[in-house]
Parts: sequence; structure tokens; C-alpha cells
Amino acid sequence: MSDAWKRHERKVAEYFKTKRRVRGDDFSQSDVEILASVENWLGWENSNAWIIGECKYAQRLGIVSLFKKAYHNDFCYNNGKVTILRIEDGFFCKLEDFEEVYVKLIDNQTSCENIISMSESFNIVSKDGHKPKYVSDYLEQSRNYKSKLSKTTNPFPIAIMAKGSVIGKVVGFEIRDIELFWEKRQKLL
Repeated sequence: MSDAWKRHERKVAEYFKTKRRVRGDDFSQSDVEILASVENWLGWENSNAWIIGECKYAQRLGIVSLFKKAYHNDFCYNNGKVTILRIEDGFFCKLEDFEEVYVKLIDNQTSCENIISMSESFNIVSKDGHKPKYVSDYLEQSRNYKSKLSKTTNPFPIAIMAKGSVIGKVVGFEIRDIELFWEKRQKLL
């Protein structure tokens, strides 16, 4: 059996400046692979924000191919802006771009009204259709882990997906998690 999924988890952990968490014997239903404090990841002192990441590696993850196609589309390639693919309430970006997305969109906003202004900072590519159910399932696994964290932390759940034949990793998150993140941050201030 290939250990590509372990390499995927290790690379993601390295990106977030943490260690890959060893999963339980229930194939990650009760735990997540990535638990990273934003304080360690970005060097922000006194940050109570955490990234909770569910990593998935498979030969068939259509969202990774769809993102790659959107990323290389003529109108959003090489203009210096980070590309975000939007399908329904889901947002997707390259892992190496997630820091910029987190800083400008997720942690730096105060309300959903400000999300409209993000179009100036990012290439937003909207696709019709439905977000794959497996993305929602992966994000739900990350959300379920939030209850194990301290009430004084502000967790942000993500799914980090990679596909065997496609180079690169795609981070997925949902608008509702951004809203919950902002609400909790206001309560913790």
C-alpha cells in the first residue's frame, strides 16, 4: 500500500509549522491530522486562532482537478492575484496561497459584508453546480474536532485535498465557518 497519504499529511503539517497527528484506528473519524496554532504558523503573538485540518489524498478527488482547471484559465492566470474557486458556499485555494487567503480574508475581516471587497484582492472564479458531498464530509470531520479544544481558542476548520495524478494541494473551507470564526473572535475580545 502506498504511503502517499502520509507524505501528503506531513507536507501539510510542515506548511502549518506543526507535526502530523497520528490518527486513531477509526480512519480519522475521531481526530484530525492537522492542529496548528496560528501563533506558531504565522508568528502572531497572543493569537487564540487555530487551524483544524482534515487531510485527504486519493486518486479520485474531482475538486482538485476542477480547481487546477479554474486556476489555469486564461482570465485568472498570471495576473498576480491568488485564485479562489467558489462553488455554492465552498471556497478552494492552493495550499501555498492559503496564508494570504487566511490573512486577508479570514482573520482580517469583521463581517460578511466585507467579503464583497475580497474580489479586489483575489481572482474569484465561480462555478455552477454542486460542491461535492465529500468536501462537506471532510469539513464536518474538522468541525467535530472543535469540541475538544479549549473554549478560549478560535478554531477554523479546513480540508486539504490532494489527488494522485495532479500536482498541488487544494484547501477547502466554507463561508459559514468564516462567519462563525468572526463571531467567536468578537466574543473573545
